[in-house]
Amino acid sequence: MSRAAWIACIATLAVAVFVTARRTYKARIRGTFVLAVKRVQSPTVILFSAYLLVAALVVPVSDGETGSPLLWLAPAFPIVYAMASFSAAANPKAPLPERLALALLFAGTLASAAAITLACVSPAFVPVWLR
Repeated sequence: MSRAAWIACIATLAVAVFVTARRTYKARIRGTFVLAVKRVQSPTVILFSAYLLVAALVVPVSDGETGSPLLWLAPAFPIVYAMASFSAAANPKAPLPERLALALLFAGTLASAAAITLACVSPAFVPVWLR
């Protein structure tokens, strides 16, 4: 992966962690933290991660891969989902621009995690535009 792609991915992850920490603190103060905890306990996210884990164990590793990227995305998905849930709990009735900004941030965070996973586990399959 190119240096610019690495910097963009790491910067996105850092911003997401900062935003999550700050907004989680606000949610604790406002008393809306419980909403995020209930949302994170959703079985849908856990089942999807379990599906990724099973797929990672069943699908054979291709030439050029050191392991299955799905094995690393299985824990990344619920972590990013939890970050998004805790961030959203800071202001449950946020205006549309704020909700869209958070959605874009955490979609970018998941994409960054996927790009880093692909670069580390399957460097032969990194798209040309990321090289």
